[in-house]
Amino acid sequence: MAKTIGIDLGTHAVKFAVFEGAFGRYELVDYSVLMVPQDLERPPTLDLQIEAMESLREAWDDNNGATVAAGFPVEKTSVHLIQLPFGDRAQIESTLPFEVENQVPFDLEEMLLTNRILHLEQGSSRALTALVSRSDLEHRLRVLAEAGTDPKHLILDADLLGSFADEGVQAVIDLGHTRSLITLCQDGKSLESRAISFGGRQLTTAIAQARGIDWENAEQRKHQVVLGEPTGTPVTADWEPESDEPTQPQQPVATAGPTDAEIVQEALQPFLQGLRITLLGFEDRHQVEIDEVLAVGGTSHMNGLLPLLSTDLGVPVSAVALPEEAQQHGNEARFALCNALGQAASFGAADSLDFRTEEFTFRGNMATLQMAAKVAAVLFLFLFVAGFGWFLVRHNTLSSDIANAENELQEAVLEAFPDTNPDRLTDASMALAIVQERTLETTSRVDALGAIVADDPPTLSLLREVSEGMPPHSEARIDVRELTISESSINIKAETDGFEAATRIETALQRNPKFSQARKGDEKKTGDSVRFSITIPLTQEMSEGEEG
Repeated sequence: MAKTIGIDLGTHAVKFAVFEGAFGRYELVDYSVLMVPQDLERPPTLDLQIEAMESLREAWDDNNGATVAAGFPVEKTSVHLIQLPFGDRAQIESTLPFEVENQVPFDLEEMLLTNRILHLEQGSSRALTALVSRSDLEHRLRVLAEAGTDPKHLILDADLLGSFADEGVQAVIDLGHTRSLITLCQDGKSLESRAISFGGRQLTTAIAQARGIDWENAEQRKHQVVLGEPTGTPVTADWEPESDEPTQPQQPVATAGPTDAEIVQEALQPFLQGLRITLLGFEDRHQVEIDEVLAVGGTSHMNGLLPLLSTDLGVPVSAVALPEEAQQHGNEARFALCNALGQAASFGAADSLDFRTEEFTFRGNMATLQMAAKVAAVLFLFLFVAGFGWFLVRHNTLSSDIANAENELQEAVLEAFPDTNPDRLTDASMALAIVQERTLETTSRVDALGAIVADDPPTLSLLREVSEGMPPHSEARIDVRELTISESSINIKAETDGFEAATRIETALQRNPKFSQARKGDEKKTGDSVRFSITIPLTQEMSEGEEG
């Protein structure tokens, strides 16, 4: 059976969603997850994520033939909503690059552009575009290939969150480890996506710094926090939900210091503010009102976080249900993105913002290429052995031929130059040196004879003087259409840029005493050029001088 894999290179854990099937029918087999090493110094690097991915690949011993889909981080792209005053698809495709170029400070030749048309009608259209640096895209594909993975699809990760939406206007939020993805959806289709550089790592770090403890202990305490319970310092919200019922003021609880819940809620404030701004921007640009927020991602399972978000945003917030296979691994919300990628690998990604296009178009399965490389290596070894044997045979044959050729060369040199001492012809190189020496002697004699003969024929000499008398091309362009040289005159029909240029050509020729009588005439304007003629009389003295 065919196999497809969705790979989520998370900074907290790398996740696989594995599907099997055939003929367009695929079923989820299982999920795989491997944690990425963490510390308080800095977030995990791509190298650590790739190492975890390689370990997961080894666990699936037959996944070399799998079709793979991977995500490309939205924070490394530039996403833009483009509105156009026409509804023709071909015109949209040809116009989008110019519209995007007016909105970004990038050189589009260094960027790859992909798009999806969101709205199309006569006289109006709206498209979502995503720009990514070609060098960044090439680097990620190369790193994946070096790890043995060649994804058929490399999709803007946040754009896939639309697969969890249904009817109405919804915002899907993937609360991750180092970032949170936010996608606006309408009737199950993604309209726009953004990323906020905030996730569960910042909450763990806040506890570790406040308590002076290491990463492991801070992570454990974070998962014990229950958000939304009364604390010594109540949490305030800038975006209050609309309600006709009066609210009772929250009474502060006296504490000896901030609790872990207070530390987490304080650390959440920048994220909540950024989330509100992002959602309000979505509503303004698309002229919609968000009815509901759907939450996925590993951080979304924190106790009390979703009710806290609902209170802060003023709209219902609920968790997305994932298959039972995800629940078996614990914290099922973290498998949402790899699940969406696996479905894209299984059923296609026609409506996704896929960066495997232009020169990055998928060329074939990595396993097939590896097998072809192995076959090629075996074939090369066979050809090498056969070729080496053939080489030995040919070497002996050619050595005999070379010896015969050297003898014939020596005989030819003695025949051509009888006064050559035969003792000097020790080998082919010496024979060649003798031929070169005699050739140089002959050339010197020809040059000496040529010195007593006139240089150029009169006509060629005259033609060269006309050419040298012309002004530089930078001063006046001249395209010669007809040139006639007779005993009494030179007649030129030419074309130049204007009347002034024609005058410069005439003046330049008159500087040569032989051509002082040069005169232009028949000037005629044709388009952006001027056609004219120049007549140069040749005096009797000039003719006689040239004949002598």
